Amino acid sequence: MARLEDKVALITGGESGIGLATARLFVVEGARVHLVGIDEGKLEAAVGELGAERASSAVADVTDEDAVARAVAAGSSATGDTTSCSATRASAARSPRSSNTPPTCSRARSPSTSSGHST
Repeated sequence: MARLEDKVALITGGESGIGLATARLFVVEGARVHLVGIDEGKLEAAVGELGAERASSAVADVTDEDAVARAVAAGSSATGDTTSCSATRASAARSPRSSNTPPTCSRARSPSTSSGHST
C-alpha cells in the first residue's frame, strides 16, 4: 500500500523545483495534490504531468493572505480535504515572516464535507 493513500497535500511552489518534485513523490505514494504557485502556465503543465485525477492547482502569491485563503478553498473544493501541506523554502523566503520560521499548516475541510468534528 502506498504510504500516502487517501491523503491530500497542498504544495506551495508546486509548479517547479522542490515543490514539483515533492508533488511527484506524493503522487507516486498515493496522495492527491493541490499545487499553489504564481506561474499559471507551469501549474497547468504540472497538473498535466501528474494527471488531473491526482492533481489540481490554483494561482496565488504566498505573500498575499487573501490569495492563499482562496487557493486553500479551491484545493478543499477540488479534493474535499487537505490533511497535509508542504511549503518550499523559496516561498517561505518571499514571505513577510522570518525565513527561520517554518511554514505552518492547519487542517482545512470543505464546507460540503465538514462534520463539525475534529479528527
